[in-house]
Amino acid sequence: GVVHVEKALDSARSARKKKWYCFFIAIVLLAIFAAVLYIYVIKPMLNKQK
Repeated sequence: GVVHVEKALDSARSARKKKWYCFFIAIVLLAIFAAVLYIYVIKPMLNKQK
């Protein structure tokens, strides 16, 4: 009864926390990807146009 409910609540809390960790890791990876894309692809294209 009560023990199962407490365990379920703990699992739900940790799952939510892990979801946020994954979200922030994805944002950081996206930022790194965008920076690499800019440095190696977009910047050289802009320099060629000059």
